[in-house]
Amino acid sequence: MFKSRFEIVSEALAIAVLSASAAAQIPQAPINTRTDLEAALLACWVPPPIEQSRLGMQITVLMSFKRNGELFGQPMITFQSREASETERSSYRIAVAQMLRRCASLPFTEALGNAVAGQPFTMTLVDDREQPLTYRKPVRDRENRLVELAARHRVPTIYGYREFVTTGGLMSMIALAYRP
Repeated sequence: MFKSRFEIVSEALAIAVLSASAAAQIPQAPINTRTDLEAALLACWVPPPIEQSRLGMQITVLMSFKRNGELFGQPMITFQSREASETERSSYRIAVAQMLRRCASLPFTEALGNAVAGQPFTMTLVDDREQPLTYRKPVRDRENRLVELAARHRVPTIYGYREFVTTGGLMSMIALAYRP
């Protein structure tokens, strides 16, 4: 059940090697918001082949970026679906490493670069190929429900993410922190 130190180090090393050996990124439109960043990373995500995968598999990666859009430090897998086999988990770890290699350097705007530089950034990837791969949809539904409940019961609420404000919430502390 528990992994040896050797297994953990070898997985981290594999992610580091694959993400560090990135080829030049095809120029894209500048990324100005965290939502744009998530969309750019999601565009680089290619789940493993069906025979090596598990539908509904979730994997969360923790990463950090420099001001110029390059990865900073070593990305780390923080969550994987419990019901997946070790072979399936391994294929998803490789897919995440390949995603990071494809998106190793992203065209951040100066405002976004200043906002996210050195900050931890997590992204959960869900393999639901029967529907379009949208990792934000469940979060949007929760945002809508929370904002609706707070408004209905007239509860003054400060949200932790800017997306709640764009949904109709009162205010967000983070939106103030990196407002361009």
